[in-house]
Amino acid sequence: MKRVVEIIRNPKWYFVVLFLVGCISYIFTTSALGFYWDDWQAVFLYKTHSVQALMEYFKYDRPLSAWTYLPSFPFLPMTPLVWQIFTLLIRCSAVWLLTQTLILLWEDHQWLLRWFGVILLVLPSFSLQSISVTFNQHFITLLLYSFSTFSMVKAIQSRSWLRWVWGLGSLATAFGQMVTMEYFVGLEALRPILIWLAFQRKDGRPALKTQTAKTVLTMIPYFLILVGYLYWRLMVYPQNIAAASIAEPNAPVLLSGLKGNFVTNLIALVNLGRQDTVFMIGQSWLRSLQTSFSQIEARFIFASWGTGLIAAALFGLWLNAKDESKETKPEKGFYISAAILGSAGLIFGGLPVWVTNRSALVGKWSERFTLAPMIGAVLLIVILIDWFIDNRRKKSILFTVILGLSIAFQMQTTHSYAVDWKAQREYYWQIAWRVPNVKPGTAFLSGNVPSGLSSHHSAGFALNALYGGDDLSTTVPVWYLRPADVETAFEEPLIAQPIQVDLRSIRFEGTSTSMIGLFNQPAAGCLIVLDDAYLGDPPINATNSNILKLSNLDQIDLEATPVTPDPMIFGKEPEHDWCYFFQKADLARQKQKWVEVTALMDEAFASGLDARYSLEYLPLLEAQYHLQDWDGYLETSQKILSRNSGFENFLCTQRERIEREAGTPPPSKIAAEMKALLDCSLNK
Repeated sequence: MKRVVEIIRNPKWYFVVLFLVGCISYIFTTSALGFYWDDWQAVFLYKTHSVQALMEYFKYDRPLSAWTYLPSFPFLPMTPLVWQIFTLLIRCSAVWLLTQTLILLWEDHQWLLRWFGVILLVLPSFSLQSISVTFNQHFITLLLYSFSTFSMVKAIQSRSWLRWVWGLGSLATAFGQMVTMEYFVGLEALRPILIWLAFQRKDGRPALKTQTAKTVLTMIPYFLILVGYLYWRLMVYPQNIAAASIAEPNAPVLLSGLKGNFVTNLIALVNLGRQDTVFMIGQSWLRSLQTSFSQIEARFIFASWGTGLIAAALFGLWLNAKDESKETKPEKGFYISAAILGSAGLIFGGLPVWVTNRSALVGKWSERFTLAPMIGAVLLIVILIDWFIDNRRKKSILFTVILGLSIAFQMQTTHSYAVDWKAQREYYWQIAWRVPNVKPGTAFLSGNVPSGLSSHHSAGFALNALYGGDDLSTTVPVWYLRPADVETAFEEPLIAQPIQVDLRSIRFEGTSTSMIGLFNQPAAGCLIVLDDAYLGDPPINATNSNILKLSNLDQIDLEATPVTPDPMIFGKEPEHDWCYFFQKADLARQKQKWVEVTALMDEAFASGLDARYSLEYLPLLEAQYHLQDWDGYLETSQKILSRNSGFENFLCTQRERIEREAGTPPPSKIAAEMKALLDCSLNK
């Protein structure tokens, strides 16, 4: 047993401990996670099974970044849990290598640097870890940078032939991280500092001239790689984009603006840096305590606080359990060196973002811009705490609180992602239940994206994953549109207008008469596939009325084999709740299979299910009229009026429509009872 304890206490287990902290923060403590935002573009590209499609899609802004998916797509199934674990492993590896790099420089301060690593892993300024397929690219790029710095220091400190292996590996990965994504290019400014410190660690304190010469010579190949990259990014790439008549993404507008209005653009640049710095070093730590109890259950919030603090305390106990006899009180030189390194990481890490006039505080997904500068921010935080507090126990307590709150915040955020995935999963399964297949060139038109962590583009990719088959191409058969995308199509008279969507290498072609309208208000009830039957529904505002006008259910291919959402991607089929029976009944209503409608509704009622919203009784109401089930028709009419207020006009509209389409008026006795229930002459 004593041997087991000694093994567990070994600092070589640090990577495993990091991964466990990551699992608690991002995976273990919540229900199933899914795909979000730009994850769906990767899901789509995965289903093309085409290297060419992958390369063409990313050549628009990051021509070589597609390679990051080439090793994983053939071997990893496209299912959320696999990618959550894989991306977390990549991130933990990057953090571990960064920590090990600093330990190579400051071996006497391992305790402090391991706090740096674990806090960096869960820093609250970045809460997008659950978007795992998208940020897999970012963390692979960070891993390349981390390995490059680690192997660079190893090459300097090595006294054998291995220094050439380490050196070549460092140069290769430095080049790789630059050409993959621009996120961490600013951190190249840390290299001369790291080289200086590495030689200082190896040679003691040589003469200033000697150490400077060694640093400059070692830096030359890295500098040449950086200059080559900057020449391509700032000179060649913009010209290629302009030649293709494409607006340059991520253009360094503030950098170029310095030539024309130096003071104004410099002030803007400084303000962006100041705002993000305050957010990373100060404000982000309070996010766990600012969680809204209306958005997350109170018991989960309290549980996250407790779990976070317990996990942080266990980490502190593990870290303090090993022999600390070699640890010494840091000298002043350590604080100066670490402060310079941290400040450089914070400033230069954020510079590539700030010169594009962007900030981590503006935009739903903008926290990604903290990935590079937060490395410097965390280093500054831990050395400031270590400098101000002498007592090891007090420092441990403060680090534990900081880590605990960070874990709690990430748990709360991950829980929000799980809730969002549940909404997405239900959305796409409901569409599949109601729309078994579609004709090529069909667009789904809606005023609401599937969920808060989706975009209209991600919905388009998801619908192609649903309806596009197993071998998708860059010319897609289906897409998702917003009313703003087809404004001219709403103008009277309604005529067929061509619709073309070009997103990078993806193209969709359809017409304004080949759209299916959707009405989605998850809090109110089930997803509605709109047609004329839903005219007069109180929540159908002007925008949704326009959508309804263009909704053409002939685009639903009733002859084709019905699609079944891939459970690996969309999750297993939800339990057959009310919305399942409603969607199937509404599909049967479209087919005018009235007996099937009533059978489905009867099965739902027998299972103890019922509508949440008056509108969801419409298929049953229409079927009962066609089957001349007058008692049932009156009962359903009463339910419509009592379930939600304001449905009098809607019910009157339905009476007129159904009677007109059926071609048979109700018996006079039933008509009198209908009038007694609701006199439609008073609602005109």
